[in-house]
Amino acid sequence: MAETEQQTKATGRPPIPYSQDVADEILNLIADGQPLTRILKQNKQFPQVTTIYKWLKQDKVFAEDYARACEDRAETRNDQIAEIVQDVLSGKVDPQAGRVAIDAIKWQAAHEKPNKYGDKMEISGSGVVGLTINVIQRFGDKPAEIEDAQVIVPELPGSCHSESGQPVDNSKSGQKR
Repeated sequence: MAETEQQTKATGRPPIPYSQDVADEILNLIADGQPLTRILKQNKQFPQVTTIYKWLKQDKVFAEDYARACEDRAETRNDQIAEIVQDVLSGKVDPQAGRVAIDAIKWQAAHEKPNKYGDKMEISGSGVVGLTINVIQRFGDKPAEIEDAQVIVPELPGSCHSESGQPVDNSKSGQKR
């Protein structure tokens, strides 16, 4: 065997220099819903995954395009869910298997496009919240406290203010709000 053939078997495919055509083809397949590792394994003309990772680190434009392709893949996953639902309804797929597949696809979409498919957190509440702010200004290596610091908090409707709009002093126990 030739020396280069032995190197290829020992280390895998030789590194492929960056090519916009190859990159575009890979990105289109990602956006179409395919995982990167499957794309690279099925297409021997493409580089190994480690080469793609190097491209991502070294080429800002490729990294941005890759991120967009992953977001597009999240949209494709949404279509895949609709197909699975139809397969379950028509009896082609067991409902439990469909549920597992849909949950996995939803998880992937949530990580690829979290603003649209990720878990949404709604924070609400009422009551009084205590807040202590320590403001320190550094001079060289020694911290020095800032005196007369003022914190401005916007007026919030609800338990922090009385009906007249005046702040409620909650420091005295038993006082009605």
